Amino acid sequence: MSEKLTLQDAHKIIERAVEKSKEVNWISAYVITDAGGNVISISRMDGAPSAAVDIARAKSYISAIFGQDTKAFTDRMEAHPVRFAGFQQVFPHPLFPGPGGVPIYKDGVVVGGFSSSISSNKGGMKIKVDGKTLSREDIVTAYALQVPYVEFHGDMG
Repeated sequence: MSEKLTLQDAHKIIERAVEKSKEVNWISAYVITDAGGNVISISRMDGAPSAAVDIARAKSYISAIFGQDTKAFTDRMEAHPVRFAGFQQVFPHPLFPGPGGVPIYKDGVVVGGFSSSISSNKGGMKIKVDGKTLSREDIVTAYALQVPYVEFHGDMG
């Protein structure tokens, strides 16, 4: 990747997300934003719920502008609901306090955000891989961004 996130970079990330999604049966939408939270690319897989786009967009935005995963943001907002209400009024795009959005880094600097969202998968969020129960969404995220797996959806079945 270049110092900034390009459309070509975003397309490669989404291609990997779709590839892994098919493997783990996570049919969703994927949003890539730049460091300012502006959309670079959105892709909704065939069969993904319509709401997946808006939720993924909101989570990608949060992860980019705050430079942190949305699980950390969610935990802070649950502890400070008045602050969350204030954020909703200040920021130009909707915020969604839920896990799954992660910043995209280049040389230790946040260059954007990535998120998928809800899926049409009837099998649920979790899947067994090598004897471990993992989140389908978090598997897709790790593969798409080529980063180690992190469990952001531990509390979801």
